[in-house]
Amino acid sequence: MLDADGLVVRPVSGSGEALGCGTSGTAQGPWKFLQALATAFAEQGRGWDSAETYRTNGRTLRLLFNVATASEPPVTSVAEITITWWTRWAGDVHTRRVLSAIIRRAPGLPEATWVFLERPRRRPLARRGTRRKRAHTWEELKVIRDAAAATVRAGRRRIAANTAVLQQWCAS
Repeated sequence: MLDADGLVVRPVSGSGEALGCGTSGTAQGPWKFLQALATAFAEQGRGWDSAETYRTNGRTLRLLFNVATASEPPVTSVAEITITWWTRWAGDVHTRRVLSAIIRRAPGLPEATWVFLERPRRRPLARRGTRRKRAHTWEELKVIRDAAAATVRAGRRRIAANTAVLQQWCAS
């Protein structure tokens, strides 16, 4: 829930339990930009059931706000969040994933940026160019099972033969 000024978020869990209070009012920057981010944060947060999730994501959103307002030229509204700016700012993969879900809900986001944030991201550099893992087919699993059964049978035969040799040696 948002207070009347649109800067205080009072999170409520799915079961209706109050999860504390978070404010964006202490941040320095354009009020409308801050209010749009707080609105998007409150809307996205309806699915979160933990006060710690709200705190962590709130800190991450504040980081984005501070970086945006300190950038050159400064981003002063949601409408100024472009694809170029988004890809340039220094956020890790988790931060970008969480914030893209919040930013997509912000009113006034350019359509091109929304589409870019909605699109699934590419694979990490270390895994690019490598084939994705593929599951075995049922026929391949049968071949693997039959090969494993043959190995087990051969092992049982060797153990039985060695046991017979040992029994003969003990009997003599």
